[in-house]
Amino acid sequence: MKRTKKKSNNHVIVYILYIFLGEIIILNSLLFWLSVTWHNLNVDEIMFHLSNPIEGTNKDVIYNALLYVIIGILVYVPFIFVLKKIKEKDFNKYIVVIYSIILFFLILFCFKLQNTVNLFSYVQNQYIDSTFIKKNYVSPEETQITFPDKKRNLIYIYLESMEVSYANKENGGGFDENYIPELTQLAKSNICFTDNDNINGAYSLYGTTWTMGGMFAESTGLPLKTNVYNSMEKQDDFFPNIVSIGDVLKEQGYNNEIIVGSDIVFGGREKFYKTHGDYSIFDYIYAKDNNYIPEDYYEFWGFEDEKLFEYAKQELRKLSTSKEPFNLTLLTVDTHFEDGYVCRLCNKEYGDNQYANVIRCSSRQVYDFVEWIKEQDFYDNTTIVLSGDHPTMDTDFCDSLNSDYQRRVYTAYINSPKEPINNTYRLYSTFDYFPTTISALGADISGGKLGLGVDLFSNEETIVERYGYDKCMVELSRKSDFYDELESVELTDELIQNLENESCININRDSENWDINVQLAFPVHSISLYKGLYIRYKDSNDKSKYTEKKIYVSDETITDYNFKINNKKIPSGKIDVQIVIKTNDKNEYIILSYYDIADSTDFETFLSQIDTKKYSVFISARDEAATNLSNEVMNKLHEMGINTQINIDGFRKSYYAIIVDGKVVEDLREDKLKIVGGDKRYNLEYEVISEGYDSGNYSSIIINNKEYSMNMRGLNIVLYDNEAKRVVKSVNYDTYLDSACRMMEVD
Repeated sequence: MKRTKKKSNNHVIVYILYIFLGEIIILNSLLFWLSVTWHNLNVDEIMFHLSNPIEGTNKDVIYNALLYVIIGILVYVPFIFVLKKIKEKDFNKYIVVIYSIILFFLILFCFKLQNTVNLFSYVQNQYIDSTFIKKNYVSPEETQITFPDKKRNLIYIYLESMEVSYANKENGGGFDENYIPELTQLAKSNICFTDNDNINGAYSLYGTTWTMGGMFAESTGLPLKTNVYNSMEKQDDFFPNIVSIGDVLKEQGYNNEIIVGSDIVFGGREKFYKTHGDYSIFDYIYAKDNNYIPEDYYEFWGFEDEKLFEYAKQELRKLSTSKEPFNLTLLTVDTHFEDGYVCRLCNKEYGDNQYANVIRCSSRQVYDFVEWIKEQDFYDNTTIVLSGDHPTMDTDFCDSLNSDYQRRVYTAYINSPKEPINNTYRLYSTFDYFPTTISALGADISGGKLGLGVDLFSNEETIVERYGYDKCMVELSRKSDFYDELESVELTDELIQNLENESCININRDSENWDINVQLAFPVHSISLYKGLYIRYKDSNDKSKYTEKKIYVSDETITDYNFKINNKKIPSGKIDVQIVIKTNDKNEYIILSYYDIADSTDFETFLSQIDTKKYSVFISARDEAATNLSNEVMNKLHEMGINTQINIDGFRKSYYAIIVDGKVVEDLREDKLKIVGGDKRYNLEYEVISEGYDSGNYSSIIINNKEYSMNMRGLNIVLYDNEAKRVVKSVNYDTYLDSACRMMEVD
């Protein structure tokens, strides 16, 4: 027996090692893919993309990642086969030893690869609180921005992966050859905040080194440091507590539009541009849906830059005919890693160096587009901004640069009505584009700062000039409670209303428990000052306090919760449940409630249980419903909002009352009464008929095409739960003779 048990234990150990080895190999495969695909990738970028839709991703990127995983699995399979053969000879101890050695080296390799994303540094920084952002952040909402009477148009072009380094060394670049001569000319003949012949550009600081991070930084003056728990995919807003350039321009009456050659859903871009500036969106999907390109057309990420600029020309012709100023934002794509997209306009100036050829092609196309703009009537009143979104992620193109060369993204401000006050060679970051672009439209910014950015036309010191590049990188990588509050969702009245309308609670009772399911409109853990989510419950007949429990979950991105409450805690079989949000400022908000109306033969008691905010109430009289209505009952009806004195004026008359959201519609007449209505918020449609003794002697209450009235003498009453979106009670009170109560079972 002892030997058998030992053998069994060995088998368990071996199977655990099988599983562990497989997981380590797959993890190493993904880390290795990241290391050869991206340079300077950080965990914040991974976290951000984990919390956003995958739609719109370049298919080649996904296939490439899957290929590395498959290769890892194929490496794993032979190990399983060989070790299985050894195992059959009962050499389990050798299997354990061999697996342990393999695991040891794989784990070492995994630790080495983690340096690709600086995982350990990321985890460490989550426990070091920094006040850097709070200390340097200037709120646009609290800053006076004064625009000129005649507002200038803005054309803002994000140049994918475009760096200053692509120029030659004589012009401030990092190469012997100038791969962007046209863009170099544009920068030197316009404004890039330099004091010599060298072109200048912006540092891409922490949280800005990928496309959405770069666009976010240039639009808001902030890094994109999103918490994976704060899933953008499940929220209606993207950083609701910040103000972007789109918000500022929208408030000034601008028509905002963005054109991208990919699916704008990717990376949260759609949500950002819709919730911050209400941009009109022209993307790959729009182009297909509106027959700009064939349904099956797909190049690189969607459509290439040649088409992007042609569509931009068409849109500019339309926008320029409006009386309102416009802001047209473009994002190029051909220069995306790896090695870019070779379009029909590309030449082979640099032989087989594909990425260099694509960069040069992009330089020509951007230059030609700017020259076209200069020929248009609207140009004189238009500012153009050319900006790299981030440094390239191409794995090897910049390997030949000197180790001390500091890479920066390309910058050019064209046709600005202002000239820089400080004519020195400025050290600045992409955060500074936010106030600088607004200033380049002729606007004056009180204090010259917005977000973490500085108006480069002013003499204010940038954070890079004040603290240095290295200090900024360290501080921005650390946790910031202030930043988390900017990222959090403010619990406004509108948001509470959204939670109440879009969330729901369903309760079912089995032999032992009340099964409670709660579905929230979005993850509430991202709410500003959020303390916790709580469930309260009690017997609905019990006048004592609720039992309250905090809802603990391991994954704070979920919106679906399930609970069980033992039947013994609800003796009457009627339950009262509340779902409550509590915040650190000691406020609490009941976002969901479920209240069972207890059966009662006493009409006054029954009415006292009805919450007219929670329930829609439908009342229909049949035959005679007035004679035995007491003053106490009438007072309860008045408290619900009913004004008609049914007991005085209603003898043998038709009468109905509809109460939805506390609002009452009622009528009392000799003739037949009928009303039809509904409320889309509650998925509610109704038809109510009342016929008194002399007009037909009939009652009908149809809810969502189903009859619920008991159609008996007196008052027929139906309750509809607005949250559960279902009828929960149908009763009749004979208010002519004895106030007898009759109840109908409701499915």
